[in-house]
Amino acid sequence: MLVQPNPRIKTTMTLHVYNLHYNQSNPFSLCRDDVKVPAWKLVIQGKVKVLEDMEDKEQAIAVAPYLKMTRFVKKIDIEFNKEQADFPNLEWNRDTHSKELGEKDGIEILREGNKELNLTILIYINHSPKQYKVKPELSSIIGIKQCTRLQAISALWEYIKINRLQDQQDRQIVNCNKELQAVLLR
Repeated sequence: MLVQPNPRIKTTMTLHVYNLHYNQSNPFSLCRDDVKVPAWKLVIQGKVKVLEDMEDKEQAIAVAPYLKMTRFVKKIDIEFNKEQADFPNLEWNRDTHSKELGEKDGIEILREGNKELNLTILIYINHSPKQYKVKPELSSIIGIKQCTRLQAISALWEYIKINRLQDQQDRQIVNCNKELQAVLLR
């Protein structure tokens, strides 16, 4: 492996996706005073498991307000099947919504209607630091398809050292081999 990953705390987030329906003809439908017409609600909730695993309970309580689902999600796209309903696709974006409303454990979408629909939910992770896709030419050399800038530079530097491409007299000069020329000298 060309790059050693940084030591990080790994945790699990459990996502719960469910829907509720109001004022439907179904006997199990919920009733709400503020919803007068048939309606449904889509709920996406996330729970971070690290709090349960922490031995220091005081630290877990101090960290808890910062470990909300919306902190770890960059964007959520909800795409409706256009053949079933004429709802516009929805996009929740962390940059706009979290600044306005703060970090939350989930999101809710309330819409009118009483038809069953299929939808697609795309959840994009908020990488910190930011991750980038590596071009295929460079990826074939360093063996990484997505990484941070620092990881890409470290892997490239390790490739240079392993293949002894650094000039023996002037260590600031790198003598490119064919693979490195294809990437750098385009």
